[in-house]
Amino acid sequence: MTDYPSSPDKCDNDISTATIGEPICIPFTQKFTVNPSRVNITQKSSQYCIALQGFSVNVSSDIFVRQIGDWIIYFNSSRTYQQFRFVKKTATCDSIGIYELSLYNGVDNLTPFEFTIRLKDPTLQQSVTRIYGFIHVHCEMTANCIASSLVLVVNNEPTSKELPDTNVCSNNDMMGGTKLAVDETFRISKLSVNQTISCVPVMKNIELAANLTSTTTVPFCEGDDCVFGCKEESQSISYYSNIDFCDRFYQCSNGILVSHSCGNGTYWSPSECNCDHFDGAICDQKTKRFSKPVTSKKCSP
Repeated sequence: MTDYPSSPDKCDNDISTATIGEPICIPFTQKFTVNPSRVNITQKSSQYCIALQGFSVNVSSDIFVRQIGDWIIYFNSSRTYQQFRFVKKTATCDSIGIYELSLYNGVDNLTPFEFTIRLKDPTLQQSVTRIYGFIHVHCEMTANCIASSLVLVVNNEPTSKELPDTNVCSNNDMMGGTKLAVDETFRISKLSVNQTISCVPVMKNIELAANLTSTTTVPFCEGDDCVFGCKEESQSISYYSNIDFCDRFYQCSNGILVSHSCGNGTYWSPSECNCDHFDGAICDQKTKRFSKPVTSKKCSP
């Protein structure tokens, strides 16, 4: 038994823009003096050259249903409107394109009608999380038909730099689309508080790529024990410990947070609120890391 939709009435509205996996519906109204004897649909343009498709169906009765591949053609001459309904049960990447509909009635050809099938723009999700002294970046784009890869870009105005080895490519699946994902973990010491990380889809449509690009600030501290209230201290100067490296510290001045390093042989002492002579019991001289977990203590000179 042919698996048709339960009722052609579900195709009352034009659904020529859909998401991967959703149905596509093209209702078409033409008042006929003589019922058409044949309908022909041709895909005139596609992002996949090898996917150009077309089919022709003979209309054999006043009420007619025919399935060709994943297309279903409905015709009902008794309807005042939308005598023809063209349904594609599942939107796929190769559905994108311009189509031409031609009707023949055995006497002459009716004026061809063009329609365009589009897919809704995919969404891009990005998360940037801090785990101890590391930053983990995850970017993901699902049901994608147009982006060939995702890249991570670190922005430090007015310049930007692509992170190496993060370009994850994919061959677009003409049917179900592609899930693109990229994950990268690196030490937070490679970044500064003034930088952001962008997840950028690579595609031919530069304007759409810009609209889909997701940019997130770098979370230098998270949690109750590592919170900088720098923006609230716009009229004062304060200092905070760097919880990852004992020879580094942060200065909050006029609402701006800046990272600093102590000189050789010294480490940041929150009790002195200054760089102090090296103390091996607190700071490992080789790795410049604390001997035990610390919080980002605030102090003022």
